[in-house]
Amino acid sequence: MDSAGLRNPNRMKRSRGPPKGVPKRVSKGPSTSKNKPVIFATAPDCDDRLKVAIDFGATYTVAAVCNPKAQSDYGKPIIHVVSGYPQEPHSETGISLRGVRTVTSYLEQDDTQRDRTHGTGGRYPVNVESTTMAQGLPSGFQWGYPVGQTQRDFIGDLARQCEIQGMKILLDSNERGETREVKANLRESLGKLITRRIIPNEEAVIRHFLVAFFAHLKTVLENDHGLTPLSQVEYIFTIPAIFEARRLEKIMQTSLGLAGLPRAPATGEYKFFTVSEAEAAAQYAVPKSQLQPGEVFVILDLGGLTADICTFETESADPLRLGRKVVRPDGDTCGSSNVNHEFRKVAIEMLSSIHYKPPENLTFDEVVDRFLMRPFESDIKRTKCGEMEIIGCLPLPGLEANYSTDWARDGMMVVTQAVLRKVFEPTLQRIERLLKRHLDESRCANIEVDKLVTVGGFADSEAVQIRLRHFMQEYKVKHGIDIEIIRPSYEFAGSIYARGAAPAVAHGAILRSLDKSLGPKKWPRRHVMLRRHIPWQKRVGWTAEEWEELHKHAAEVGVDGKYYWFSRLQTFIAKVDMDDTTAPAMKPVHLSEFSSKHIFSNDEQWDCREEIWECEDRLPNFIHVEDARKRGAVRLGLIQWNADELRHTLEPKPLRTRGGKRDERRWELQFKVNARCVDRELDFWVEYGGQPQENTVERFPVTTLFDPGYADTGFH
Repeated sequence: MDSAGLRNPNRMKRSRGPPKGVPKRVSKGPSTSKNKPVIFATAPDCDDRLKVAIDFGATYTVAAVCNPKAQSDYGKPIIHVVSGYPQEPHSETGISLRGVRTVTSYLEQDDTQRDRTHGTGGRYPVNVESTTMAQGLPSGFQWGYPVGQTQRDFIGDLARQCEIQGMKILLDSNERGETREVKANLRESLGKLITRRIIPNEEAVIRHFLVAFFAHLKTVLENDHGLTPLSQVEYIFTIPAIFEARRLEKIMQTSLGLAGLPRAPATGEYKFFTVSEAEAAAQYAVPKSQLQPGEVFVILDLGGLTADICTFETESADPLRLGRKVVRPDGDTCGSSNVNHEFRKVAIEMLSSIHYKPPENLTFDEVVDRFLMRPFESDIKRTKCGEMEIIGCLPLPGLEANYSTDWARDGMMVVTQAVLRKVFEPTLQRIERLLKRHLDESRCANIEVDKLVTVGGFADSEAVQIRLRHFMQEYKVKHGIDIEIIRPSYEFAGSIYARGAAPAVAHGAILRSLDKSLGPKKWPRRHVMLRRHIPWQKRVGWTAEEWEELHKHAAEVGVDGKYYWFSRLQTFIAKVDMDDTTAPAMKPVHLSEFSSKHIFSNDEQWDCREEIWECEDRLPNFIHVEDARKRGAVRLGLIQWNADELRHTLEPKPLRTRGGKRDERRWELQFKVNARCVDRELDFWVEYGGQPQENTVERFPVTTLFDPGYADTGFH
């Protein structure tokens, strides 16, 4: 109970409820440096005008858009993959299977170059230079496809272009050996930019890319999807299993604001929904006709930077509902960028072995970046493989024929089968080890995997698909387990494209957001409580821990003459420790109900309030709010409403005051408080007589309850 008037009947006069029809904005709690709430208020899904999913990848970033109120003739949601990026190949066709390159560059150009290279060539040109001051982008900034496509003039060290790829790894808090090496190379380039004061810090390169990306996205939404400043948009972003959500969410929020995308009108906040990349991919990539309830399938998400793997048990096939994750999610930094890294090393070794002289006094690194990397990525890495000895040829100015080698021809570097194997082999071996480790863990737990689903841009590589087929055949011979490999397709204009893995994560994230009750069971990583005044009673029904906690502070007399333990926090979502293998999982829909008594007099406003608190640590049930605050608890939300309209529909109930006299002016109201956690959102509302009270319906995103950014991180 939250008997707000029990201790002091006049206290609530200082808190006026909102006018009728005006929603009450939720308080975000104390703003001290140590105790800050990490979960914020948001608006209900029924008001969403658009849902926008962002798959921020290491090599490509994909956005998908859906109007939840619009459906196809078959009753299915219509999901659009955003295209039309500046200088995007084939952008006029509207087909975008890869999104836009996650790459930025910082260079000094004259006005002629700047006009030629910024914001041209797409269906929706975004002139980055015209918004530089408003969006905080530095002069000479490039992003996406224009990077590396223009002729560059190097005039001394200060005019050199600095191209930044793989910036996503900065969000990885893990420091594995491979991660440290990639980060060290990236930070070497970032250090130069910081020294020259082109960027203020490392995180700025991510923010700059996202601001430019969101500026293009805003133009597309306005032109094609009717976006207005009053539109309510839910922004869905995906995150690998080995990353944390909070830092990315903060950068996303800042970047959305700089790009001018609208906030939810009712709350003034951006509405976020976070989905693990593997879970989102499962929603899109797994054909429902090929699944049966109880089947177990593995999602292998091969992106530009990371390879993420997770195993799900199917609860229902249509609609797809994930029952649980049966093996702990795993991942490694063995995405397609590792292949680029290996190709760079191999190419430099090859050029050094024949004493190649670069044109324009370029270094070998600059030669590889300027002439070889782009055609290798687009023409060879994704599409070329097989048994032919010569895989492809890469134009290289200044290269003379050297017949002591099998790759040096006039103006052309020949990529042979041996070179391709050398480039791919280290990454393919790491993918194999990751998959084997995951399958072995399932087998040790007596879980038989039925299917393997490959998604992500790197899964489009034929070299990867051939290697996975060989691995599955060997695994079948060794362990007798036949695992079917499923590769998603992508449909456009009535045609089926085999390479549909790249947009799978963004597309699936939209599907996950449309029905959040279809999510898997989950194990909370934070503690959520309701502030209540507990009626005193003898030790009946209390646990020993609760009884001890209640008596740490003495009970006091309320205005009704009864004793209460005031300001206690009652748990309704309990944190589960990572090593606790016995704790039960929360279902996708978790409902808690409480009775709340409020006492008022005729000469005061009938203002009511309920408070929700949360803490990173698990706290004892019925802990005093001040004790909880000392242990890091913060107020997550404050719900206030006015119950004056009930004044004329109730019979007065005489109450006894502290002096023992009967008071005919007191009114007692019994409310029902409901807290329902649906997937990653917490619905909160108050009822009286079975009817919801006006201005009490609130929704909180609770993504951060399930650290590191997806729901079910416990495994039982």
